[in-house]
Formats: sequence, C-alpha cells, structure tokens
Amino acid sequence: MATAEKTVNDAGKQMDAVKADMDAIRSDLKSLMDDVSSLRSAAASEAKAQLDERMADISARAAKARKDMSAAASEQADTARKVVQDNPIASVAAAFGLGLLAARLLK
Repeated sequence: MATAEKTVNDAGKQMDAVKADMDAIRSDLKSLMDDVSSLRSAAASEAKAQLDERMADISARAAKARKDMSAAASEQADTARKVVQDNPIASVAAAFGLGLLAARLLK
C-alpha cells in the first residue's frame, strides 16, 4: 500500500510539474505573440516611413519636371512669336500652306 501511495504521490508531483510547465509555455507563447505584434507594428511603421519618403521624392521630381516643361514651352512660344514678328509674310504663307495640307489630308 505504501508503494501505491508513493506512486500516486509521485504522479501528483509530476502532474503539478506538467501544469507548471504548461503555464510557463503559455506565458512564453503570450510574450512571443506580443513581441511578434510589436515587431510587425515596427516593420509597418518603417515601411510607411520609407513609402512616404519615396512619395515625397517622386512628388518633388514631378514638380521639377513640370516646371522645366513649362519653362521650355514658354521659351518655344517666345521663339515662335519672335519668328512670326521677324517674318510676318513667310509666317502667314507657311500657315496657309499647312492649312491647305491639313484640308487635303482630312478630305
């Protein structure tokens, strides 16, 4: 009988040890999940910061390209205006010729 009681007592101690181990595993798993969540949030924040930086760079480059194109268009318009002012008869003749050509092509 003493042996049976000792076996039951040992089994009870082992069950208590298993329960303690399970509680430790649960606690470790919760800590791991919290760490993963924190890392995911940090990675998302880093990705957003990089995306914002790239978008700002693209926006700045697009604004510069728009400004450059506008300046080039203004320069071309000024050049065309000067050519027309310097050669009004040739300009009218060229416009007339282009009009006739366009009319022929569209007919």
